[in-house]
Amino acid sequence: MGGDADIRVIPVAGPKDMDRFIQLPYRLHQGDPNWVPPLLMERQESLSPKHNPYFDHADVAFFLALRGDGVVGRISAQIDKSGLALRQDATGHFGLLAAEDDQAVIDALFAAAAGWLKERGMRHMVGPFNLSINEETGLLVDGWDRPPMLMMGHDRAYLGPRIEQAGLTKAKDTYAYLYNIEQDLPKAVRRVIDRQLPSNLTLRMLDMKRYDQDLETITDIFNNAWAGNWGFVPLSAIGSFR
Repeated sequence: MGGDADIRVIPVAGPKDMDRFIQLPYRLHQGDPNWVPPLLMERQESLSPKHNPYFDHADVAFFLALRGDGVVGRISAQIDKSGLALRQDATGHFGLLAAEDDQAVIDALFAAAAGWLKERGMRHMVGPFNLSINEETGLLVDGWDRPPMLMMGHDRAYLGPRIEQAGLTKAKDTYAYLYNIEQDLPKAVRRVIDRQLPSNLTLRMLDMKRYDQDLETITDIFNNAWAGNWGFVPLSAIGSFR
C-alpha cells in the first residue's frame, strides 16, 4: 500500500511489529524537551486486547510505514461499535499517528487506514483518537513550548500541515486550560462547594470492599453527564475508563 515506491505500509502482525509501533515516537521526539515519554508498559497494555476493554467493542488495525527495513510512520484504524450503535453514521476512527516529516509517508498511512475502514463499510473517518474519544484525543496545533496536558498528546509541529495536505480538515477544537492550584478556586465554584448538601445526599470515600459497584456507579454518572457531547461514546463496563 502507499503511493511512493520507496514506502511500504504493512499491518502490525505480531509482538515485534508492535514493539516497533510503540517505539517510533521515542525516536521522532528525540531532542524535544517538552515531550513526556509514556511508560512502555502502559503503552503495551493500552494497545493489547488482553488488557484494554476497548477491544471488546471495537475492531482495530495497526499499520507501520516502512522505507526499506526502517519504520518511518505508524497509524491505527478503528471501528467503535458502541459509537455506531448510538449514531449509525458509518464513521470510523484513526489514531496513534506518528511519522517522519514526509508527505508521502503521511499519505500512505492515511490511505491504509481509510482503505481498511472503507472495506468494512465506513464512509467517514475522524481522529486522532488514541484509541477512544475517552482517551487521548486531538492533534497538537499550538503549545509546543510546554509539556502536554493530562490525556492530551504532544505532536511534532509539522504534523498538522501534513495532515491537511493529505486532505483532512478540522472537525472540532479541543482546548486545554492552565490553572494555578496555589490559588483559591473562583468565587462561583467556592460558593457551590461551600453550599450545604441537600438532606438526601451524602459524601463518602470510595469503598474498596465494594470497588466494582462503586466504579459501576461512577461509570453510569459519567455516561449520563457526557451523553450529549460531540462524539460521545459510553465508557466500557466495570474496570475501565475507555
